[in-house]
Amino acid sequence: MNEFKCLVKEHGRFQIELKLRYPVKNIMNRYSLQMFIYTPQVLAVDKRNYGTTAFLKDLKVMTRISTPDIIFTNMVREDCEISPLFRIKAELKNILLDRKKQSYNIIYELRTLASIVRVQMRKARVFLIKRIEKQEEPELLENWFEEFCKDLDVFLNNFRDLKKDFVNPDIDQVLRTAYDWADESISLNIQRELGIMHKYCRVSENMNIFCRRLNDTVLNEMKHRKHHNYPSAEADIKKRVSGEAIVYRQSVLKKWSQSVMYLNKEQSFQPERITQIIAGTAAAVAMSFAVAATILTNRYFPQNTVFWGLALVFAYILKDRIKETLRSGLKVIFPMAVADRMSTLKDAAVQKRIGHYKSFVSFHTAENVPYDINKARGMERKPFQDILPSENVILYNHIIRLDGKKIYRIHKRIDSITEIIRLELHKFIQLMDDPDQLYYYSENNNLQKKRLRRVYHINLVTVLADKRSGEKNTYHHRLILNRDGLLRVEHIKQK
Repeated sequence: MNEFKCLVKEHGRFQIELKLRYPVKNIMNRYSLQMFIYTPQVLAVDKRNYGTTAFLKDLKVMTRISTPDIIFTNMVREDCEISPLFRIKAELKNILLDRKKQSYNIIYELRTLASIVRVQMRKARVFLIKRIEKQEEPELLENWFEEFCKDLDVFLNNFRDLKKDFVNPDIDQVLRTAYDWADESISLNIQRELGIMHKYCRVSENMNIFCRRLNDTVLNEMKHRKHHNYPSAEADIKKRVSGEAIVYRQSVLKKWSQSVMYLNKEQSFQPERITQIIAGTAAAVAMSFAVAATILTNRYFPQNTVFWGLALVFAYILKDRIKETLRSGLKVIFPMAVADRMSTLKDAAVQKRIGHYKSFVSFHTAENVPYDINKARGMERKPFQDILPSENVILYNHIIRLDGKKIYRIHKRIDSITEIIRLELHKFIQLMDDPDQLYYYSENNNLQKKRLRRVYHINLVTVLADKRSGEKNTYHHRLILNRDGLLRVEHIKQK
Protein backbone atom coordinates (compact mmCIF):
# COMPACT_ATOMS: atom_id res chain seq x y z
CA MET A 1 0.00 0.00 0.00
CA ASN A 2 1.50 3.37 -1.03
CA GLU A 3 1.54 6.41 1.21
CA PHE A 4 0.06 9.02 -1.10
CA LYS A 5 -2.41 11.49 0.34
CA CYS A 6 -4.57 14.07 -1.42
CA LEU A 7 -6.75 16.53 0.47
CA VAL A 8 -8.78 19.22 -1.32
CA LYS A 9 -10.45 21.99 0.67
CA GLU A 10 -11.68 25.57 0.43
CA HIS A 11 -9.16 28.34 0.96
CA GLY A 12 -11.48 31.31 1.08
CA ARG A 13 -14.42 31.84 -1.27
CA PHE A 14 -12.34 32.15 -4.43
CA GLN A 15 -9.55 29.63 -3.98
CA ILE A 16 -9.08 25.90 -3.52
CA GLU A 17 -6.14 24.20 -1.85
CA LEU A 18 -4.73 20.78 -2.65
CA LYS A 19 -2.49 19.25 0.00
CA LEU A 20 -0.49 16.37 -1.48
CA ARG A 21 1.81 14.00 0.38
CA TYR A 22 4.67 12.12 -1.29
CA PRO A 23 6.67 9.51 0.67
CA VAL A 24 10.44 10.01 0.61
CA LYS A 25 12.72 6.97 0.34
CA ASN A 26 16.50 6.83 0.50
CA ILE A 27 16.73 6.83 -3.31
CA MET A 28 16.00 9.21 -6.18
CA ASN A 29 12.22 9.64 -5.88
CA ARG A 30 10.16 10.54 -8.95
CA TYR A 31 6.45 11.28 -8.64
CA SER A 32 3.83 12.69 -10.95
CA LEU A 33 0.60 14.57 -10.40
CA GLN A 34 -2.06 14.76 -13.07
CA MET A 35 -4.92 17.12 -12.29
CA PHE A 36 -7.90 17.03 -14.68
CA ILE A 37 -10.27 19.98 -14.18
CA TYR A 38 -13.67 19.39 -15.85
CA THR A 39 -15.70 22.57 -16.42
CA PRO A 40 -19.09 23.09 -18.13
CA GLN A 41 -18.74 24.40 -21.67
CA VAL A 42 -20.90 27.42 -20.83
CA LEU A 43 -18.14 28.77 -18.56
CA ALA A 44 -15.75 28.99 -21.55
CA VAL A 45 -12.68 27.98 -19.54
CA ASP A 46 -10.61 26.86 -22.53
CA LYS A 47 -7.32 27.59 -24.24
CA ARG A 48 -8.71 30.53 -26.20
CA ASN A 49 -10.31 32.32 -23.25
CA TYR A 50 -7.92 31.26 -20.49
CA GLY A 51 -4.61 29.92 -21.77
CA THR A 52 -1.50 28.45 -20.19
CA THR A 53 0.05 31.72 -18.99
CA ALA A 54 -3.10 32.90 -17.20
CA PHE A 55 -3.68 29.47 -15.63
CA LEU A 56 -0.14 29.31 -14.23
CA LYS A 57 -0.53 32.84 -12.92
CA ASP A 58 -3.58 31.67 -10.93
CA LEU A 59 -1.74 28.57 -9.66
CA LYS A 60 0.65 28.71 -6.72
CA VAL A 61 2.81 25.73 -5.73
CA MET A 62 4.55 25.47 -2.34
CA THR A 63 6.66 22.50 -1.30
CA ARG A 64 7.60 21.73 2.28
CA ILE A 65 8.94 18.98 4.45
CA SER A 66 6.10 17.13 6.14
CA THR A 67 6.00 17.86 9.87
CA PRO A 68 7.49 14.90 11.78
CA ASP A 69 4.89 12.83 13.62
CA ILE A 70 6.35 12.53 17.14
CA ILE A 71 3.92 11.93 20.00
CA PHE A 72 4.31 13.77 23.32
CA THR A 73 5.56 10.67 25.20
CA ASN A 74 8.39 10.19 22.70
CA MET A 75 9.37 13.85 22.71
CA VAL A 76 10.33 13.70 26.41
CA ARG A 77 12.25 10.43 26.21
CA GLU A 78 15.98 10.76 26.87
CA ASP A 79 16.81 8.18 24.18
CA CYS A 80 14.65 9.68 21.40
CA GLU A 81 17.30 11.23 19.16
CA ILE A 82 14.79 12.64 16.68
CA SER A 83 12.98 14.62 19.40
CA PRO A 84 13.56 18.39 19.17
CA LEU A 85 13.81 18.48 22.99
CA PHE A 86 16.64 15.92 22.91
CA ARG A 87 18.47 17.89 20.22
CA ILE A 88 18.00 21.27 21.91
CA LYS A 89 19.51 19.94 25.15
CA ALA A 90 22.45 18.48 23.24
CA GLU A 91 23.07 21.72 21.34
CA LEU A 92 22.93 23.77 24.55
CA LYS A 93 25.71 21.63 26.03
CA ASN A 94 27.92 22.38 23.00
CA ILE A 95 26.99 26.05 22.65
CA LEU A 96 30.51 27.23 23.58
CA LEU A 97 32.21 25.01 20.97
CA ASP A 98 30.63 26.58 17.90
CA ARG A 99 28.29 29.38 18.91
CA LYS A 100 27.11 30.27 15.39
CA LYS A 101 26.31 26.70 14.29
CA GLN A 102 24.71 25.70 17.58
CA SER A 103 22.57 28.84 17.64
CA TYR A 104 21.24 28.11 14.17
CA ASN A 105 20.50 24.49 15.08
CA ILE A 106 18.68 25.45 18.29
CA ILE A 107 16.45 27.96 16.50
CA TYR A 108 15.71 25.35 13.83
CA GLU A 109 14.70 22.79 16.48
CA LEU A 110 12.55 25.30 18.38
CA ARG A 111 10.61 26.16 15.22
CA THR A 112 10.26 22.47 14.38
CA LEU A 113 9.04 21.72 17.90
CA ALA A 114 6.29 24.34 17.63
CA SER A 115 5.16 22.77 14.33
CA ILE A 116 5.16 19.25 15.81
CA VAL A 117 3.02 20.36 18.77
CA ARG A 118 0.57 21.99 16.37
CA VAL A 119 0.16 18.69 14.49
CA GLN A 120 -0.22 16.61 17.67
CA MET A 121 -2.84 18.95 19.11
CA ARG A 122 -4.77 18.95 15.85
CA LYS A 123 -4.73 15.14 15.75
CA ALA A 124 -6.07 14.95 19.31
CA ARG A 125 -8.83 17.44 18.52
CA VAL A 126 -9.90 15.59 15.36
CA PHE A 127 -9.89 12.26 17.22
CA LEU A 128 -12.12 13.59 20.02
CA ILE A 129 -14.58 15.29 17.67
CA LYS A 130 -14.99 12.13 15.61
CA ARG A 131 -15.72 10.14 18.76
CA ILE A 132 -18.30 12.72 19.81
CA GLU A 133 -19.97 12.64 16.39
CA LYS A 134 -20.20 8.84 16.63
CA GLN A 135 -21.79 9.27 20.08
CA GLU A 136 -19.42 6.84 21.74
CA GLU A 137 -19.67 6.15 25.45
CA PRO A 138 -17.57 8.59 27.52
CA GLU A 139 -16.16 5.70 29.58
CA LEU A 140 -14.35 4.50 26.45
CA LEU A 141 -12.63 7.87 26.13
CA GLU A 142 -11.83 8.58 29.77
CA ASN A 143 -8.57 6.61 29.75
CA TRP A 144 -7.47 8.22 26.49
CA PHE A 145 -8.34 11.71 27.71
CA GLU A 146 -6.51 11.25 31.02
CA GLU A 147 -3.42 9.88 29.26
CA PHE A 148 -3.51 12.72 26.73
CA CYS A 149 -3.71 15.39 29.44
CA LYS A 150 -0.97 13.68 31.46
CA ASP A 151 1.35 13.41 28.44
CA LEU A 152 0.70 17.05 27.55
CA ASP A 153 1.52 18.19 31.10
CA VAL A 154 4.75 16.15 31.18
CA PHE A 155 5.83 17.58 27.83
CA LEU A 156 5.09 21.17 28.88
CA ASN A 157 6.99 20.72 32.16
CA ASN A 158 10.03 19.32 30.32
CA PHE A 159 9.98 22.04 27.70
CA ARG A 160 9.46 24.89 30.15
CA ASP A 161 12.20 23.58 32.42
CA LEU A 162 14.56 24.60 29.60
CA LYS A 163 13.78 28.25 30.32
CA LYS A 164 16.48 28.39 33.00
CA ASP A 165 19.08 27.09 30.50
CA PHE A 166 18.36 30.01 28.19
CA VAL A 167 18.83 32.53 31.02
CA ASN A 168 22.61 32.29 30.83
CA PRO A 169 25.28 34.88 29.92
CA ASP A 170 26.65 32.50 27.26
CA ILE A 171 23.29 32.38 25.47
CA ASP A 172 22.65 35.04 22.83
CA GLN A 173 19.55 37.19 23.12
CA VAL A 174 18.30 35.89 19.77
CA LEU A 175 18.15 32.37 21.28
CA ARG A 176 16.18 33.59 24.27
CA THR A 177 13.77 35.33 21.91
CA ALA A 178 13.43 32.17 19.81
CA TYR A 179 12.60 30.14 22.93
CA ASP A 180 9.98 32.68 24.00
CA TRP A 181 8.43 32.69 20.53
CA ALA A 182 8.26 28.89 20.49
CA ASP A 183 6.75 28.82 23.99
CA GLU A 184 4.15 31.47 23.10
CA SER A 185 3.29 29.69 19.84
CA ILE A 186 2.84 26.35 21.63
CA SER A 187 0.72 27.96 24.35
CA LEU A 188 -1.59 29.73 21.90
CA ASN A 189 -2.03 26.58 19.85
CA ILE A 190 -2.86 24.47 22.91
CA GLN A 191 -5.38 27.08 24.02
CA ARG A 192 -7.02 27.15 20.58
CA GLU A 193 -7.29 23.37 20.15
CA LEU A 194 -8.52 22.76 23.70
CA GLY A 195 -11.04 25.54 23.21
CA ILE A 196 -12.46 23.77 20.16
CA MET A 197 -12.58 20.49 22.10
CA HIS A 198 -14.43 22.27 24.91
CA LYS A 199 -17.00 23.65 22.47
CA TYR A 200 -17.86 20.15 21.20
CA CYS A 201 -17.81 18.53 24.65
CA ARG A 202 -20.09 21.20 26.12
CA VAL A 203 -22.91 20.52 23.63
CA SER A 204 -22.55 16.76 24.02
CA GLU A 205 -24.51 15.23 26.89
CA ASN A 206 -22.00 12.41 27.30
CA MET A 207 -18.72 14.26 26.88
CA ASN A 208 -19.31 17.35 29.02
CA ILE A 209 -17.45 15.60 31.85
CA PHE A 210 -14.22 16.71 30.13
CA CYS A 211 -15.13 20.41 30.12
CA ARG A 212 -13.72 21.22 33.57
CA ARG A 213 -10.27 19.85 32.79
CA LEU A 214 -10.18 21.57 29.39
CA ASN A 215 -11.19 24.90 30.88
CA ASP A 216 -8.53 24.65 33.62
CA THR A 217 -5.78 23.94 31.08
CA VAL A 218 -6.83 26.89 28.91
CA LEU A 219 -6.78 29.14 31.99
CA ASN A 220 -3.31 27.88 32.95
CA GLU A 221 -1.97 28.73 29.48
CA MET A 222 -3.39 32.23 29.68
CA LYS A 223 -1.76 32.73 33.11
CA HIS A 224 1.53 31.32 31.81
CA ARG A 225 1.71 33.83 28.95
CA LYS A 226 0.76 36.69 31.27
CA HIS A 227 3.42 35.66 33.80
CA HIS A 228 6.12 35.83 31.10
CA ASN A 229 4.74 39.05 29.57
CA TYR A 230 4.27 37.56 26.13
CA PRO A 231 2.72 40.00 23.60
CA SER A 232 -0.44 37.90 23.17
CA ALA A 233 -1.16 38.17 26.93
CA GLU A 234 -1.19 41.95 26.94
CA ALA A 235 -4.19 42.31 24.62
CA ASP A 236 -7.72 42.90 25.88
CA ILE A 237 -10.00 40.83 23.63
CA LYS A 238 -12.99 43.00 24.58
CA LYS A 239 -11.44 45.76 22.49
CA ARG A 240 -11.60 45.29 18.74
CA VAL A 241 -8.07 46.53 18.07
CA SER A 242 -6.63 44.26 20.78
CA GLY A 243 -8.51 41.28 19.34
CA GLU A 244 -6.96 42.01 15.97
CA ALA A 245 -3.55 42.13 17.63
CA ILE A 246 -3.97 38.60 19.03
CA VAL A 247 -4.98 37.18 15.66
CA TYR A 248 -2.06 38.96 14.02
CA ARG A 249 0.34 37.65 16.67
CA GLN A 250 -0.92 34.09 16.12
CA SER A 251 -0.36 34.48 12.39
CA VAL A 252 3.19 35.78 12.88
CA LEU A 253 4.11 32.90 15.20
CA LYS A 254 2.57 30.32 12.87
CA LYS A 255 4.55 31.63 9.89
CA TRP A 256 7.72 31.78 11.98
CA SER A 257 7.42 28.14 13.04
CA GLN A 258 6.09 26.63 9.81
CA SER A 259 8.42 28.46 7.42
CA VAL A 260 11.27 26.24 8.62
CA MET A 261 9.55 23.36 6.84
CA TYR A 262 9.21 25.06 3.46
CA LEU A 263 11.69 24.45 0.68
CA ASN A 264 13.14 27.41 -1.16
CA LYS A 265 12.10 27.54 -4.78
CA GLU A 266 14.22 28.94 -7.59
CA GLN A 267 12.51 29.29 -10.94
CA SER A 268 14.49 27.85 -13.82
CA PHE A 269 14.82 29.64 -17.14
CA GLN A 270 15.52 26.37 -18.95
CA PRO A 271 12.04 26.20 -20.59
CA GLU A 272 12.54 29.65 -22.14
CA ARG A 273 16.04 28.73 -23.33
CA ILE A 274 14.90 25.44 -24.85
CA THR A 275 11.97 27.19 -26.52
CA GLN A 276 14.39 29.73 -28.01
CA ILE A 277 16.70 26.93 -29.20
CA ILE A 278 13.78 25.12 -30.83
CA ALA A 279 12.55 28.35 -32.44
CA GLY A 280 16.07 29.15 -33.64
CA THR A 281 16.57 25.65 -35.06
CA ALA A 282 13.24 25.82 -36.89
CA ALA A 283 14.08 29.27 -38.26
CA ALA A 284 17.53 28.09 -39.41
CA VAL A 285 16.09 25.08 -41.27
CA ALA A 286 13.37 27.24 -42.85
CA MET A 287 15.88 29.90 -43.92
CA SER A 288 18.17 27.22 -45.38
CA PHE A 289 15.24 26.01 -47.47
CA ALA A 290 14.52 29.59 -48.59
CA VAL A 291 18.16 30.16 -49.62
CA ALA A 292 18.27 26.84 -51.51
CA ALA A 293 14.95 27.67 -53.22
CA THR A 294 16.30 31.10 -54.25
CA ILE A 295 19.46 29.57 -55.76
CA LEU A 296 17.46 26.95 -57.69
CA THR A 297 14.96 29.58 -58.88
CA ASN A 298 17.77 31.76 -60.25
CA ARG A 299 19.25 28.73 -61.97
CA TYR A 300 16.13 27.39 -63.69
CA PHE A 301 14.08 30.56 -64.35
CA PRO A 302 15.14 33.79 -66.05
CA GLN A 303 15.30 36.67 -63.59
CA ASN A 304 12.38 39.09 -63.33
CA THR A 305 9.98 36.76 -65.14
CA VAL A 306 6.53 35.75 -63.92
CA PHE A 307 7.62 32.16 -63.16
CA TRP A 308 10.72 33.41 -61.33
CA GLY A 309 8.59 35.68 -59.13
CA LEU A 310 5.95 32.99 -58.43
CA ALA A 311 8.66 30.47 -57.48
CA LEU A 312 10.17 32.90 -54.96
CA VAL A 313 6.75 33.71 -53.47
CA PHE A 314 5.92 30.01 -53.01
CA ALA A 315 9.38 29.38 -51.56
CA TYR A 316 8.91 32.03 -48.88
CA ILE A 317 5.39 30.81 -48.13
CA LEU A 318 6.76 27.31 -47.62
CA LYS A 319 9.59 28.72 -45.50
CA ASP A 320 7.13 30.18 -42.99
CA ARG A 321 5.08 26.96 -42.91
CA ILE A 322 8.23 24.87 -42.43
CA LYS A 323 9.31 27.08 -39.51
CA GLU A 324 5.95 26.82 -37.71
CA THR A 325 5.59 23.07 -38.41
CA LEU A 326 9.10 22.33 -37.18
CA ARG A 327 8.63 24.42 -34.05
CA SER A 328 5.40 22.59 -33.17
CA GLY A 329 6.85 19.21 -34.13
CA LEU A 330 9.98 19.59 -32.01
CA LYS A 331 7.83 20.50 -28.99
CA VAL A 332 5.81 17.31 -29.54
CA ILE A 333 8.96 15.19 -29.95
CA PHE A 334 10.60 16.63 -26.79
CA PRO A 335 7.63 17.41 -24.54
CA MET A 336 9.47 16.79 -21.26
CA ALA A 337 12.17 19.29 -22.20
CA VAL A 338 9.76 22.12 -22.94
CA ALA A 339 8.04 22.55 -19.57
CA ASP A 340 5.68 25.45 -19.00
CA ARG A 341 7.20 25.96 -15.55
CA MET A 342 10.34 24.54 -13.97
CA SER A 343 11.80 25.16 -10.51
CA THR A 344 14.69 23.91 -8.39
CA LEU A 345 13.97 22.94 -4.77
CA LYS A 346 16.51 23.83 -2.07
CA ASP A 347 16.47 22.88 1.59
CA ALA A 348 16.18 26.05 3.64
CA ALA A 349 18.27 24.54 6.44
CA VAL A 350 21.46 24.09 4.41
CA GLN A 351 20.66 25.79 1.09
CA LYS A 352 21.40 22.63 -0.90
CA ARG A 353 19.49 21.46 -3.94
CA ILE A 354 17.40 18.39 -3.12
CA GLY A 355 15.12 18.19 -6.15
CA HIS A 356 13.19 19.96 -8.86
CA TYR A 357 9.83 19.90 -10.57
CA LYS A 358 8.39 20.50 -14.05
CA SER A 359 4.85 21.55 -14.86
CA PHE A 360 2.90 21.27 -18.11
CA VAL A 361 -0.53 22.66 -18.97
CA SER A 362 -2.79 21.56 -21.82
CA PHE A 363 -6.42 22.11 -22.76
CA HIS A 364 -8.79 19.39 -24.02
CA THR A 365 -12.42 18.38 -24.28
CA ALA A 366 -13.79 15.44 -22.30
CA GLU A 367 -13.93 13.05 -25.27
CA ASN A 368 -10.15 13.39 -25.72
CA VAL A 369 -9.39 12.46 -22.11
CA PRO A 370 -8.34 8.83 -21.35
CA TYR A 371 -11.20 6.44 -20.58
CA ASP A 372 -10.06 5.61 -17.04
CA ILE A 373 -10.00 9.32 -16.11
CA ASN A 374 -13.48 9.89 -17.53
CA LYS A 375 -14.64 6.81 -15.65
CA ALA A 376 -13.24 8.20 -12.39
CA ARG A 377 -15.03 11.47 -13.11
CA GLY A 378 -18.29 9.49 -13.56
CA MET A 379 -18.86 10.12 -17.26
CA GLU A 380 -20.25 6.66 -17.93
CA ARG A 381 -23.06 7.28 -15.45
CA LYS A 382 -24.34 10.37 -17.28
CA PRO A 383 -27.27 9.68 -19.66
CA PHE A 384 -27.29 11.24 -23.16
CA GLN A 385 -23.58 11.89 -22.81
CA ASP A 386 -23.05 11.68 -26.58
CA ILE A 387 -25.50 14.47 -27.41
CA LEU A 388 -24.74 16.84 -24.53
CA PRO A 389 -22.10 19.58 -24.97
CA SER A 390 -18.69 18.18 -24.08
CA GLU A 391 -17.03 19.53 -20.97
CA ASN A 392 -13.79 21.49 -21.24
CA VAL A 393 -10.83 19.93 -19.45
CA ILE A 394 -7.64 21.55 -18.19
CA LEU A 395 -4.82 19.06 -17.63
CA TYR A 396 -2.13 20.15 -15.20
CA ASN A 397 0.76 17.68 -15.32
CA HIS A 398 3.33 18.06 -12.56
CA ILE A 399 6.49 15.94 -12.21
CA ILE A 400 8.66 16.19 -9.09
CA ARG A 401 12.06 14.58 -8.44
CA LEU A 402 13.46 14.34 -4.91
CA ASP A 403 16.96 13.18 -3.99
CA GLY A 404 16.18 10.97 -1.00
CA LYS A 405 19.86 10.40 -0.15
CA LYS A 406 20.52 14.13 0.22
CA ILE A 407 17.35 14.62 2.24
CA TYR A 408 18.21 11.78 4.64
CA ARG A 409 21.74 13.13 5.13
CA ILE A 410 20.30 16.48 6.21
CA HIS A 411 17.19 15.32 8.09
CA LYS A 412 17.03 12.03 9.99
CA ARG A 413 13.34 12.22 10.89
CA ILE A 414 11.73 13.03 7.54
CA ASP A 415 9.59 10.44 5.77
CA SER A 416 7.54 12.55 3.36
CA ILE A 417 7.23 15.80 1.45
CA THR A 418 4.04 17.85 1.35
CA GLU A 419 3.07 19.94 -1.64
CA ILE A 420 0.43 22.65 -1.33
CA ILE A 421 -1.22 23.83 -4.55
CA ARG A 422 -3.62 26.78 -4.53
CA LEU A 423 -5.77 27.70 -7.52
CA GLU A 424 -7.64 30.98 -7.95
CA LEU A 425 -11.24 30.50 -9.16
CA HIS A 426 -12.16 33.98 -10.40
CA LYS A 427 -11.82 32.95 -14.05
CA PHE A 428 -14.14 29.99 -13.49
CA ILE A 429 -17.02 32.06 -12.10
CA GLN A 430 -16.99 35.20 -14.23
CA LEU A 431 -19.55 33.85 -16.76
CA MET A 432 -21.88 32.25 -14.21
CA ASP A 433 -25.54 33.30 -14.06
CA ASP A 434 -27.35 34.84 -11.08
CA PRO A 435 -26.67 32.90 -7.85
CA ASP A 436 -30.34 31.97 -7.35
CA GLN A 437 -33.62 31.49 -9.23
CA LEU A 438 -37.31 31.29 -8.39
CA TYR A 439 -38.92 27.88 -7.90
CA TYR A 440 -42.72 27.52 -7.91
CA TYR A 441 -44.45 24.68 -6.09
CA SER A 442 -47.86 23.79 -4.65
CA GLU A 443 -48.43 23.33 -0.93
CA ASN A 444 -51.81 23.00 0.82
CA ASN A 445 -53.57 23.94 -2.43
CA ASN A 446 -51.62 27.20 -2.57
CA LEU A 447 -48.98 28.06 -5.14
CA GLN A 448 -45.78 29.00 -3.37
CA LYS A 449 -42.46 30.33 -4.59
CA LYS A 450 -39.00 30.11 -3.16
CA ARG A 451 -35.57 31.27 -4.21
CA LEU A 452 -33.24 28.33 -4.74
CA ARG A 453 -29.49 28.50 -5.08
CA ARG A 454 -28.16 28.01 -8.60
CA VAL A 455 -24.86 26.14 -8.54
CA TYR A 456 -22.27 24.88 -10.99
CA HIS A 457 -20.18 21.73 -10.64
CA ILE A 458 -16.48 21.61 -11.44
CA ASN A 459 -15.06 18.11 -11.20
CA LEU A 460 -11.46 17.56 -10.20
CA VAL A 461 -9.81 14.20 -10.90
CA THR A 462 -6.34 13.90 -9.39
CA VAL A 463 -3.88 11.08 -10.12
CA LEU A 464 -0.77 10.65 -7.95
CA ALA A 465 1.76 8.15 -9.28
CA ASP A 466 5.17 6.76 -8.38
CA LYS A 467 7.14 6.79 -11.65
CA ARG A 468 9.53 4.09 -10.41
CA SER A 469 7.07 1.48 -9.15
CA GLY A 470 4.07 2.41 -11.27
CA GLU A 471 1.79 2.62 -8.21
CA LYS A 472 -0.90 5.28 -8.43
CA ASN A 473 -3.92 6.63 -6.56
CA THR A 474 -6.91 8.36 -8.18
CA TYR A 475 -9.09 10.89 -6.34
CA HIS A 476 -12.31 12.62 -7.40
CA HIS A 477 -13.48 15.88 -5.84
CA ARG A 478 -16.40 18.06 -6.85
CA LEU A 479 -16.36 21.83 -6.40
CA ILE A 480 -19.78 23.39 -5.85
CA LEU A 481 -19.76 27.05 -6.90
CA ASN A 482 -22.00 29.91 -7.86
CA ARG A 483 -21.31 33.50 -8.82
CA ASP A 484 -20.70 34.38 -5.17
CA GLY A 485 -17.77 31.95 -4.99
CA LEU A 486 -16.95 28.47 -3.73
CA LEU A 487 -19.69 26.94 -1.57
CA ARG A 488 -18.14 23.59 -0.65
CA VAL A 489 -15.89 20.75 -1.79
CA GLU A 490 -17.25 17.21 -1.96
CA HIS A 491 -15.06 14.10 -1.94
CA ILE A 492 -16.52 11.50 -4.32
CA LYS A 493 -15.57 7.95 -3.38
CA GLN A 494 -14.31 5.75 -6.20
CA LYS A 495 -16.56 2.81 -7.11
